[in-house]
Amino acid sequence: MLSVSDLAASEVADVLARPKNQGRHIRIRVTKGGCAGWDYNVLLDDKIEDDDQVHEYDGFKIVTDRFSLGMIRGSELDFNDDLIGRGFILRNPNAEVTCGCGTSFNIKPRRSRMKYMRDKREDKVGAGRERPKA
Repeated sequence: MLSVSDLAASEVADVLARPKNQGRHIRIRVTKGGCAGWDYNVLLDDKIEDDDQVHEYDGFKIVTDRFSLGMIRGSELDFNDDLIGRGFILRNPNAEVTCGCGTSFNIKPRRSRMKYMRDKREDKVGAGRERPKA
């Protein structure tokens, strides 16, 4: 389930009231990317797929696919009305890592790639040979 702040609900209502947006809804999609691992995408859509989850609010719908809902369950859709950074934001209680601008997140901290690379390099160096004695 998702909640929507009053400010976000007002902004959604304004956007969907425009003639070119009649019959559309808000889709929240999580995609791989961003500096923290996953990106939030809040966009207008006019399709609802069979496996989509539809959340009805006062006068509008928010649609998510099952994967995205699993990543943002319990989140609040809010709206940043500041001059810089204006737009929809998600307040995700599941995010343990976020980027500075707030558009990407990760559920759990990522492993360091350098550590992984060192482990692999050591495996290759030591494969089939004895390590030199110090």
